[in-house]
Amino acid sequence: MPLNGDSLPPLYPIVIPPLTYSSTSNGKAYTCSGEGLIWDGHKFDPNIKGYLPLLEPVRTKKGTIAIRQPRIPEKLAAWWKAQCKFRGLSQQGTIRVLQERIRAADNGMAEELAVAEKELNEEFRKKNAAARDDKWNSMGTDKEKAEADPGRFLKEKFITGTSRSAAVIIETNYRRELHEEAAPLGLHTQSTDAPLRDDGTLPSINRWIVIGRDRASVHKKILEVSREATRIRQRVQEAREERTRKKHQAIVQKAKKTSAAPPSKGSKGRDMKWNVAGSYDIKCPYIEESWGRDGKECSLNIYIERESSGAWQMWAEFGFIALEGIFRFVNPSRGGADAPPARTDNNKDGEDDEDEEGCEYDESDEDDDIDPLEFLIPATHHPSSTTRTWLFRWRGAETGEGEIQLYSDQQLCSLTFRGAYGTEIEGKFESDLTGEIGFTGMKVEEEEAGVEAVEYRWGEFSESAYEYARKARWGGGW
Repeated sequence: MPLNGDSLPPLYPIVIPPLTYSSTSNGKAYTCSGEGLIWDGHKFDPNIKGYLPLLEPVRTKKGTIAIRQPRIPEKLAAWWKAQCKFRGLSQQGTIRVLQERIRAADNGMAEELAVAEKELNEEFRKKNAAARDDKWNSMGTDKEKAEADPGRFLKEKFITGTSRSAAVIIETNYRRELHEEAAPLGLHTQSTDAPLRDDGTLPSINRWIVIGRDRASVHKKILEVSREATRIRQRVQEAREERTRKKHQAIVQKAKKTSAAPPSKGSKGRDMKWNVAGSYDIKCPYIEESWGRDGKECSLNIYIERESSGAWQMWAEFGFIALEGIFRFVNPSRGGADAPPARTDNNKDGEDDEDEEGCEYDESDEDDDIDPLEFLIPATHHPSSTTRTWLFRWRGAETGEGEIQLYSDQQLCSLTFRGAYGTEIEGKFESDLTGEIGFTGMKVEEEEAGVEAVEYRWGEFSESAYEYARKARWGGGW
């Protein structure tokens, strides 16, 4: 039934349950949510003739049966029963029987139901509007109102209300809805990144929307948010640096005490000073500026794995925000940065031609597997004041989609231990994603257990793991 929309409050948003109506002629109740009666999940359809089968096929002008016959939409038996119900007809019989019953009656909605529908539509709209107003008036923030009814919020805030705000900031995920409602009202909108929390993490809603009467007022608010974001980032960075400084100072003091103590049986005093295993607070400006706006930080954990033969291996687990994976350090005597160079015709003066600060492409491993002995470091070699720079290979994956960085272990990159007792590091890292970049770090914690897991992860980033993931991604399996 048509509604007098001019005299009734708007239907949406709906905040109350449907009203019910029980007909005097049958027991099952109808429901109404302001848009007509519903019975058994179906509404009354006044244009039912389009669903009835043709009594005669459509013919051409010549009187022959047309090849193309109109398509009659199919409806379930429950729908046909509901249409009979609305018309005051019996619901017994097959779909064909129900159709013929409706065709024969050729009537509309039963008068009792038509009257009830009109009354219930009006009653529902009024009750819903009253409940909506009560709920609206109980809301205490712009955010609540903007999410409950964007159009009403904007009209009251900028058009019909008493507020003189030139622009407002709404912390909400309903930005698209607000933008769509604002445009017809002549308002201007712009989204912006939310500032970090004081602890350096992003808020749960990390994009805000600014709404204003004109572009200038919106731009002014955006600048306010940007300046506040800058202040918070500075505070977070200063707090982080202070925590790092204190932790690093404690590490240096401990290393100093250890170096002053008599060496243990079977160890060299110098080795005690160079306990490089542990966690490092990493700074990598390029990574942080490109991917670190959500408060994430770079990290590096170095692990020492000792063999029964006395030889050892050095691993590192890194998290560079956009990339994560494993460093595996190379035996200096097999090409490490501070290793004594081999005597060749091109290197008679004994100087190493390799740039110890950079990364290089190792052609020898381009088509062959890497010799695992390359990573086995003899007991006579340790990070020290005379062996500061170490080369490493790395394997890893992008953190977004988790794609393994194939052939990354063909790169030789470098890490140099600096500062007191090697507790500071400076490195060069290269990947297809970042190019060659630098990073620095300060040791903040001693080594923790977990080298077995690191060794296992090295295998997880192998070429075979890449192929397995690729085939699984495309449904091929193995």
